[in-house]
Amino acid sequence: MNYALYVGRFQPIHWGHVKVIQSMIKDGYNPIIVVGSSQEVKSEKNPLDITTRIELLTDLMAYIKPNKFHIIPLSDISVDADWVPYVLNNVKFITGHTPTVFYGGDEVALSLFKEAGMVSKKIDRVALEISATMVRDYIKKEDCQWKVYIPSPIHDKVYNAFFRE
Repeated sequence: MNYALYVGRFQPIHWGHVKVIQSMIKDGYNPIIVVGSSQEVKSEKNPLDITTRIELLTDLMAYIKPNKFHIIPLSDISVDADWVPYVLNNVKFITGHTPTVFYGGDEVALSLFKEAGMVSKKIDRVALEISATMVRDYIKKEDCQWKVYIPSPIHDKVYNAFFRE
């Protein structure tokens, strides 16, 4: 069974993330999704806690319907040089699988995973014209435009996650 890796913060998950996951499935891989910055909560860049992000991803996977997938929370580490081994060791330990392909849009991450012996597949972020920062800004302003960028099956949960007290 072939597995591919995708790492993100998913603050919140949006159509750009969906495109990456769908590309993984279309290419014949079972997605292993690492939800980074799991220790962060209620900050400007990380307003959603890890439980909420995993729930949103799980709901989304029911919509996308891959054959098999894994969602793994992972906290940040401070030494960049140790990041790739840290991610891969945790993925192997938690899932029992070693992904062979890394999907992403960040040039540094693509290069680091390639150096670790993985195939790196670049997803063009510019072509997507979307960012989680933009979506968070729309949501905070209560501008309904955010709904264009987030799959409808998770609209209510995303909204409630931002505005629950």
